[in-house]
Amino acid sequence: MYRDEETSFYDLLEVGPNAGPNEIYEAYQRARETYSPQSPAIYSMFTEEEARELIKLIDEAYSTLSNRSRKRAYDLKLGLIKEEAPPPPPPPTATPYMPPPAVSRNEALIEERKVGRPEEGWSGVIKVHKNPEAIPKGKARTRFGTYDVDAAFERDIDSVEECDGSFLQKIREYRKVSLPDLSDAMKISKSVLVALEENDLARLPVQVFTRGIVVQYCRMLLVDENKLVDAYMKYFKSQKTSSP
Repeated sequence: MYRDEETSFYDLLEVGPNAGPNEIYEAYQRARETYSPQSPAIYSMFTEEEARELIKLIDEAYSTLSNRSRKRAYDLKLGLIKEEAPPPPPPPTATPYMPPPAVSRNEALIEERKVGRPEEGWSGVIKVHKNPEAIPKGKARTRFGTYDVDAAFERDIDSVEECDGSFLQKIREYRKVSLPDLSDAMKISKSVLVALEENDLARLPVQVFTRGIVVQYCRMLLVDENKLVDAYMKYFKSQKTSSP
């Protein structure tokens, strides 16, 4: 499961370091309900195995923060408190999150089909290459349709080092994808995507889940997620750091 080194257990449960046992327990229950593997929004960002690992990480956060000695060791590790004696061993780490590979334009033209006869004891899934219509010169295609290629803007996308939500919106509009269509495809509410594009960070989830939304956003638009997600998260972290 993805674990950003700047995302602490406090960030994950959305509580402060001075939160009491009752507040930590209530936050844990909210997190488990919000990010349950049964949530359609979670499956739009993570595989079934990753969703289970996410719940394990939430359980680990509660197990650490609800235990006095573990919480003290964790606070020492974060530098929230100081002690001259060597700190106890840190809690075990969760399995690092390995994001699924980005979907290339060629892979987007592949579909899976079930074949065989279960009643006869044989069945399976095969990948079939679809035959797309020829793309006119000067145009490109996403799963939502075709758009006119702007070479200058494509260079801006490739060279971006830091960007906010408005830049993501420009890419979406440039690639002729409506907000409702993107919301339906991602299985993410339109209000969350509006908050993302309008830089309303107060309405976005904690860092690890906002990152997952941006990853999915980029994949839907067939943008290099590795570069653009890092560029957006630089903005996100800088805004969170400067917030009172």
